[in-house]
Amino acid sequence: MEGAEPLGNDIEMLRIFYKLGLRVLTFTHSRRNYVGDGAFLKPQKSGTPGGLTPFGVEVVEQAEKLGIIIDVSHLNDPGFWDVIEFSKGPIIAPHSNCRALVKSSKEPHR
Repeated sequence: MEGAEPLGNDIEMLRIFYKLGLRVLTFTHSRRNYVGDGAFLKPQKSGTPGGLTPFGVEVVEQAEKLGIIIDVSHLNDPGFWDVIEFSKGPIIAPHSNCRALVKSSKEPHR
C-alpha cells in the first residue's frame, strides 16, 4: 500500500487490509496524513515538519505484530528516524535515493 491514507486513523483498518493481503506498507506518499509527515514532491509552504504521530507509532507496532513490512520511502527525515527508533523488525526503502550520492531536487528547502 503506497501511503497509509486508506487507514484513516483507525488501526482496525490495518488488520482488515492485512486479511485482504497487505504485506508492505508505505506510511506516506508525499503529504501529511494521520500516520506522519511525508517528503513533499516539490517545495511547499507548511508548518514545521514532524515525524510519526502517536497513531503512526501504533501502526509501526501493529504492522510488526501482523507481519507487515514497513516501507520508509516517502517519509520525511524525522519520520524515518522515528520508524528506526520504534521498529524492532526489518524495514525497507525500495524506491528511495541515496542522498549521500545524489541530493534530490525534490527535497524541501531547509
